[in-house]
Amino acid sequence: ITIGTTAITFALAFRMGSSSTSTDAPTIQWLAFDLTGLNGVLTTATGLFEQVNPACTVLQAAASCKTASATGGLIFDIHGNGTTILGSKITIDATEISSFDAAVQPTIATTSFSSPWRMRIDCDDDGDGLATGPVVVMLKVRWPT
Repeated sequence: ITIGTTAITFALAFRMGSSSTSTDAPTIQWLAFDLTGLNGVLTTATGLFEQVNPACTVLQAAASCKTASATGGLIFDIHGNGTTILGSKITIDATEISSFDAAVQPTIATTSFSSPWRMRIDCDDDGDGLATGPVVVMLKVRWPT
């Protein structure tokens, strides 16, 4: 979100409930974390996004961008309480705009987190340095019931 000349990084939550008539809070969500803003250029950096989260189980990780890197892939890492939670990192292959069809899919090595846990998203490789945003890293999580 841009207000004036100030870009604000935000997280979106997409809720998925068990039924449309359920009054229970949904237990599975996709969380989306914008790393660059609407038209920002992705750069290699530690701590592009950080936040404290409540207890949850991480089920899946993914990433997407508006404009692909022409040469070299994008690589992202997610840390929980200072340690990587991924077995294989999130990659967006060169010329692609999402990790969903990447040659190597991310795996989650550490899935369960008690409250509170600190999450940090890093960009380990920015490809050719021309990938633009929004560049979004997503986590699919299950909340305790």
